[in-house]
Amino acid sequence: MSQKDNSFIQPLYAHTDSVIGTVNEDAWGQTKNAMWVIDGATGCGPQYSTEKSDAQLFTQILNETLKAHLLHGAETTTQKILETVILETRESFLKAIGRQSIPHPHQPSAAFAMVRIINRELEATILGDCKIRIEQNGVSVNARCDHRIEPFEERTLRKVKHLKQQHPSITNNELRQILKPFILENRAFMNRENGYWVISFEPIAAGQAIVYSLQIHGKDTLVSLSSDGFDRLSDLYGEKLSPLSVLQNKPENIRGLFQKLRKIEENDPVCTAYPRVKTYDDATFMLAEIS
Repeated sequence: MSQKDNSFIQPLYAHTDSVIGTVNEDAWGQTKNAMWVIDGATGCGPQYSTEKSDAQLFTQILNETLKAHLLHGAETTTQKILETVILETRESFLKAIGRQSIPHPHQPSAAFAMVRIINRELEATILGDCKIRIEQNGVSVNARCDHRIEPFEERTLRKVKHLKQQHPSITNNELRQILKPFILENRAFMNRENGYWVISFEPIAAGQAIVYSLQIHGKDTLVSLSSDGFDRLSDLYGEKLSPLSVLQNKPENIRGLFQKLRKIEENDPVCTAYPRVKTYDDATFMLAEIS
């Protein structure tokens, strides 16, 4: 990071939410020059750890390791930081569960989105289905996600719709049990060519991230990060999200979005109106301005 760069990220709102009785496998973090969202993927194989969830343990280790490297690696490229963080997270996770390895489709993984200020530019990095939205001077200039994962998510959704048509009375638990081998087939494509890329055990994924930069000098810049559980509001439930500049002045509107999200899910417990794998999903949203 340039010593002449006095810009920093000023957090305005950050919240992660899960439904009572479920394990929150999302995480978020920030430093003065970076902020990020991590969305752990719920496991479909055996449980390896003694924690409530392998995915939660993985995201916690990843979150702590990433923050440590960002605090002390201001001059290091994001790709190099992520490569190191993935290796250290893998080592720490395997040590925590007392194993030397895990079969590839069963390895814990997480979607990821981060922004960093580097040399008076805002650098954005995405792996998986977390989203980044950016407004400058009140105008939306960027809303990015990683489309490579979408064919696999759409494939799963088609399977969900087919099962519900064939078995209208199927319960959510029955649906998930039937879907497990199908989802594991998808995860065989994780961090593989012609597949999708997320943070897991392979440091090569760091070089496959979607990365882009924007000039921020002299511009009023707002940035939001979100997990796909929050983005269900717009992507699945058809809700129109307010511009970031509106949310900036009315944080109560963001709390209202979380309430609306849970109300929609609560009113569709068997996922009939809105077909999906899980009734509820962890939801995370962060909003910041660049000062």
